[in-house]
Amino acid sequence: MEQPAERDTVLLADTGEVAVCQSGPVIKANALGSCVAVTAYDSVAGVAGLSHVMLPDTSPDPNSATKTRYAQDAIDEMICRMTALGGDTSRMQVCLIGGANVLGPDQESPGDDIVRSVTKILWAIGIKPVALDVGGEESLLIRQIPVTLRDSDAEQLLRDVLSDLIEYGSSDRITAHMDEILSTMACHGSVRANRRLSIPEMNALLRDMELTERSGQCNHGRPTWTQLSLDELDKLFMRGQ
Repeated sequence: MEQPAERDTVLLADTGEVAVCQSGPVIKANALGSCVAVTAYDSVAGVAGLSHVMLPDTSPDPNSATKTRYAQDAIDEMICRMTALGGDTSRMQVCLIGGANVLGPDQESPGDDIVRSVTKILWAIGIKPVALDVGGEESLLIRQIPVTLRDSDAEQLLRDVLSDLIEYGSSDRITAHMDEILSTMACHGSVRANRRLSIPEMNALLRDMELTERSGQCNHGRPTWTQLSLDELDKLFMRGQ
């Protein structure tokens, strides 16, 4: 996995990333939550590293581009890159940060599993963490929500997103929920039966349909228009009968 780009002397290790430097930028990780930041420093070589671990144990796919989300792969990658810069595991001082319970006191914390996994891996290679700031509960403050979600259960939606991130590494809950609301709004704002439209309204509706993807059906799959031949129109008005 490529080393994240240097940003104004700050080397950022996002979720599942590993960052290593030598006598250069500051390394940091944002928004740990249940993730664990494994920091290592060799003062003799001046080499520092940080693994932003998201999941315990080892990746099921050793060739995956995202394998450093897993504890074993992330630590192996960090140690390998630090050693290449002159670092030595016998001199490395390692600290663990994060592993908070973001799901609430009644929920099993994935952070505990990550901390246990990381500690076990480090002990296996002869490294004992010199400092720990792990566990506990973490509060999240929702400052703003999109207008379309104003009537939604924001707390439950956030918990669902966090659960998806922990299990799958990504979440489309908010997008899916907004799509559902927008679909309902579109249906409620549709042209209903027996409503008489003016000529400008008819023209505007047709132009909008021309610009709208899959405008041939509504959000529920019902057709929005049908094609009739002149003979079929004549039959509707009982012409020639």
